[in-house]
Amino acid sequence: MNTHSIVQLRNPRLLNLATYIMLSVMVFIGAFGPFAPAARAATVLLCLLFGVVHRFGYYAIHSQRRAACYFVTQTLLVAGMLAAAQPSDAFGFLLFLLSLQAMLIMPMRFAVLWIVLFYALDSAAALWALGSDAAVGILFSAAVYFFSGVFGYALRQAELARAENQRLLDELRVAQRQIQDLAVADERNRLARELHDSVKQQVFATVMQLGAARALVERNPAAARAHIGEAEQLAQQAGAELSLLIHELRPLALADRGLPSVLREYAADWSRQSGVVAQIEISGERALPPPAEHALLRVAQEALANVARHSQARTVALSLSYRAGAVALTIADDGRGFDPALARAGVGLASMRERLEALGGRLSLASAPGAGTTVTAQYEG
Repeated sequence: MNTHSIVQLRNPRLLNLATYIMLSVMVFIGAFGPFAPAARAATVLLCLLFGVVHRFGYYAIHSQRRAACYFVTQTLLVAGMLAAAQPSDAFGFLLFLLSLQAMLIMPMRFAVLWIVLFYALDSAAALWALGSDAAVGILFSAAVYFFSGVFGYALRQAELARAENQRLLDELRVAQRQIQDLAVADERNRLARELHDSVKQQVFATVMQLGAARALVERNPAAARAHIGEAEQLAQQAGAELSLLIHELRPLALADRGLPSVLREYAADWSRQSGVVAQIEISGERALPPPAEHALLRVAQEALANVARHSQARTVALSLSYRAGAVALTIADDGRGFDPALARAGVGLASMRERLEALGGRLSLASAPGAGTTVTAQYEG
């Protein structure tokens, strides 16, 4: 926090209300006090000028030079009121307001000097008006000026803290937008890779089969029909791949229903589209933070997508187990498996691992040729 910065209250209405009520009282005292007519006119005029300077000068302060000009002007106006209203020192009450403003606007050392100056001016006016009878009032004023300074300092710190919190909140929002942009870019790259590695290759192979069939359609109709059958199978596989990708992109209302309900629905839909039997078991169901639920759902989506594309599995078992302080999601298939040491690391699983690790969780994968694959996501919370 910058202790030398100009601080303006976010909501100055109460301060303005108190100021104008105080000035109204001062105007009343000046108009009907036991003063000469000229003194009455002078004090009323000076009070009105004080209000005008407050209205148009205080909230226009954007530098320490302007702040000094403001306080010099207001102090001279109050000094004029005190001089015109002798033997009354009532107008010195406006110096309490200036003490509060000084602590908000000025650096600490200058604010203290201004408060000391205000106290000295107020005390001098009291001694001039009341003589030795002003001693008790002067001591009481010392306590009030100290309180004004402390209260102004507290307001300043509160406003600085609010401004700092707003700055951090703005930075957090920018960071969230950047993270979202990175996540979108990562997802686009993953989908592009999936389309290139699966659908594009299948479409290319379909075109090759159809070209071969066209070349043989007159000379060898039986061979042409065989190529057309291969093309049909490849087209069906490409359609299934596209259906799975579209299913992954479909938005799911986690916030409305929670992870268990959404996971059951997703697994059932995935099973119908992929033709792989999905068995799901959930125990100890409870609420989790939204980022954790979203990360676990993305792990399940990616793992099931890999099962449909690569495993040749007949069944897959999903287990979501809630325990005290932890939750584990397991996706195990009975497919052909693979050697993790020889397989290329997938972008999808890598991004899910990073997502979990960012939340303090971890992702593990176990597989072997002919023994299926098991993906386990664990989150502590």
